This record gives sequence, structure tokens and C-alpha cells, in this order.
Amino acid sequence: MKNVIIASLSILIALFILQRCTTATGKNESQLVDKMRAKRDSALKLLKPVFANENLIITTKEDLIGNWTGYLSFSDTSKGWENVEDEWDLISIRIDSIREDSAFAYSIFRGQAHPLNGKYEELAGVYFFDLKHQTKGPYNGVFQLSISNQKDKMAGLWIPNNAMLQTYDDGFNLRKRVFNYDPINQPIDTTVYIDWNKFKVDSVSYYDEDEKKDIFYEEEMYLATTEKIYAKNASIELLDKAFVENLTKADIFIIRNSIYARHGYAFEYPSLTAFFGEFDWYVPISTDITANLTDIELKNIEILLRYEDYAKEYYDVFGR
Repeated sequence: MKNVIIASLSILIALFILQRCTTATGKNESQLVDKMRAKRDSALKLLKPVFANENLIITTKEDLIGNWTGYLSFSDTSKGWENVEDEWDLISIRIDSIREDSAFAYSIFRGQAHPLNGKYEELAGVYFFDLKHQTKGPYNGVFQLSISNQKDKMAGLWIPNNAMLQTYDDGFNLRKRVFNYDPINQPIDTTVYIDWNKFKVDSVSYYDEDEKKDIFYEEEMYLATTEKIYAKNASIELLDKAFVENLTKADIFIIRNSIYARHGYAFEYPSLTAFFGEFDWYVPISTDITANLTDIELKNIEILLRYEDYAKEYYDVFGR
């Protein structure tokens, strides 16, 4: 009898602790979303939008104003040449204004927005910019840009302040991209998210008919999304418990970040930039889009956060 009482008390204590943990977790999530909602209602933005016309072919100086986006390639040699890997990521140079021989802009890269200013001139139908960062940052430096009249592609050279970052002599190219929040026409489809930094090794086998035996080998499997990320648009459809609790960890991660991507959020992580960069509608324009989130999006973020930490991980095989 004594043992039964002790066992019962143990169960009650465990249930009490679990309930407190669950409540605390839910409370923290609610507090986070409440802060996001309050921030949205206060209309606080770190980087306010700039007016830009939709002319993608440059014919006047006014056509240069706006968001120019492309891929920046470089190598980080800080860990030694034997460990160097080429890196590439989506960058935006947002030209805000041009005044006589001066230009003012922002670079938006890996979750950071930094002001740029410097010289501007037009020579023989070619527009030139020599822009320098005005703040400190890991990827800051000088951007030398040029574009010819009647063209739609801006050529660029990046000279980083960090000597450990090595760039390429052929530079990079940018194209003017007009941002438009249009969630109905901004689906997540056809693309799989793969986290190449998170994998596990499984032992697999097949039966060899010639040798009449099982052949065993090891295979790397990477964290990835499933086809469920295509099922709902979290910016226009309210997600329910039945749907979310059947998602994998990567599914929840991508669906949640798809909300931010539709608002032009500049991601810190290259894997997210690479994934959303596959969609024509993704234009990174800001490091703070909280003020633009809708009530549906805030509610969906809240339920996704509630399940994200405890969701199962899904791994699959992909060639590199």
C-alpha cells in the first residue's frame, strides 16, 4: 500500500512539473508574439522604405533609385587557406538618393543593414558610384558600382575592410528588383530546404545478386523539409493544431520564415537566403519587418514557435 501511495505521489508531482513547464513555454511564446505585435502597432522600423519607380531599364538618374540585388561571392581565409571554402550570398544595395555628385545608400546583407555614402558621377552615358560604409560590420568596406544607360545590369566590385575576406576580380552583378508584398502570389513550391551542416550517417544495405550477399555501406542523410511546406500559405491561411503538430522541425522552420521572406526580410543565415532566393518574389529589403506583420501572420508565428522545438527531425539523402 505504501508503495502505491509513493508511486501515485510521484506521478502527481511529474504531472505538476510538466504542466508548469508547458505553461511557462506557452507564456514565453505569447510574450514574444505580444512584443512583436506591440512593435508592429508602434510602426517601428529600422530601415524605412524608399520610393522607387518600377523602371528596370535605366534611362535617367531617377531610375537608379531603388533596390539592386545579386549574389556576392568571397572566401574567408581567417581559418587558414587549407580550410577555405567559397561563400556566396544574396546582397542588396539600396540606393536611397542622389544629390549632384553624392549618393546615399544601404547595404543589406546577412541580416544587417549598414549605411553607405560616397561619390556619384555620370560620364558618357555611364553612371558610377564609389560608396563607403559609415559604420563597422563584418562585411563592410567599399562598393564600386557602374551601369550604362539603357541597361538593366549593374556591375560591382567589393573591397572589404576585413583583409581575411578575399573577393574575385570579376566582381558581381546586381539587377534592380521592385519589392511587392503580395502573399497570394508568393507561394512556397517546388523547392526543398536542405541544411547541409546538419546530417547523420546511416548504415544501409542492398543485396548483390552476383555475390549472393548483402552489401553494407554508410550514407549521409541531411536535415530537410517534406512536401507539407507546400500545403498552406502561412501569410493568408490560419494554421491549426492538427496541421502544425504533424510538421517536421524543418517544415516549421521554413513555413515560419516564409512569413518573414514575403515581407523582404534579409536573413542572417545563408541557407535561408539560398532557399528563398530561388523564388522570384523574394527581395531582401530590410532587417526589421515586424511592423508589417498581419494578425494572421502573428497568430501563425505563435503556434509554429510553440511546436518548433519539439517537432521531429526528418533526414533524407541528397547528392552534393
